[in-house]
Amino acid sequence: MFSNAKNTTVNNIQDVITNILSKSCQNNKYNASILTAYSTILIAGEDREKFLQGQISANMTELPPLSCQLAVACDYKGRMYTTFRIINTGENYLLIMHESLIEDTINTLNKYAPFFKVKIERSQYISIGFSGSNVQTAINKAFKLDILPESGQVQTSEDLLIFKINKSAVFQCLLAADRLKAYITPLIENFSVDTGNKWCLNNIYNVIPELRSEISYKYIPQYLNQTSIDAVSFRKGCFTGQEIITRTQNLATVKQKTYHITISNNNTIDINDPLFDSDGKVIGNAIQIERDHSNKNYEALAVIKYNKDQQVFLDSNAKQIVKVNNIPYSMNAKDELNK
Repeated sequence: MFSNAKNTTVNNIQDVITNILSKSCQNNKYNASILTAYSTILIAGEDREKFLQGQISANMTELPPLSCQLAVACDYKGRMYTTFRIINTGENYLLIMHESLIEDTINTLNKYAPFFKVKIERSQYISIGFSGSNVQTAINKAFKLDILPESGQVQTSEDLLIFKINKSAVFQCLLAADRLKAYITPLIENFSVDTGNKWCLNNIYNVIPELRSEISYKYIPQYLNQTSIDAVSFRKGCFTGQEIITRTQNLATVKQKTYHITISNNNTIDINDPLFDSDGKVIGNAIQIERDHSNKNYEALAVIKYNKDQQVFLDSNAKQIVKVNNIPYSMNAKDELNK
């Protein structure tokens, strides 16, 4: 069974990661991203399901052991303070999120913890994302696995926990930090290894938005398409912020959505930078940015008010145009209310 992570110093982990990166073949068609910008929160205790049912957007009664899904947590105004992937190991819950959100998330959840028999703490796991056509072959070889889980399912061994991201050929695993050293050779022999660039690009291309601390408490879930990527259940009942989120969904009043934008011609953009229409009016802001070294462009996610007949610009003078790409999934507020 997947073991609990033991405390391992940051320096020791970083030394191992540096060793892997220095020896990795960067031309391998399979990619492994050691997600150094992500961390994990462990929630244990006999009241863990009841506790989370009232705090997060996932329906905990429909998250059986060895399964996972996306979810969010909000304040009473319905504004998200964290986005994450939650895993039910059967013994506890693991929440994987951007490192910049960890401290505030633990502090916020701990405000409600005294009323429940739960324990909330940071866990020492390394998260690794795998991508590439037929990447299953490389994962099986590297970790000596006969089969891999289907979408939403979790598979465990003594060393690691692995799961599939939606229906795409993308997988993610959690590995106890003190065990990363044992997988140096399998990783460098089977993958091109980075520290998150390819993983973050995959999320941008597939429009899977995530919060960073710079934009926490700024958006309700609909602005970051969370209701369309199955991160919010409208059938579960009350959770913090639920009333506002459900009312917004019923009224279908949100005019801004998250889009994948491409920024070329050596232009750059930062989180929270504004985007403009042809009249110089601000129509939204960037929320995630990553450089695609294969085409030298910056790929980003932006929350914007947009229709297909308009153009979007980096500047109020309407000189630096950006490309707005299609959202690769359906968005229907009425249908989402039945999830």
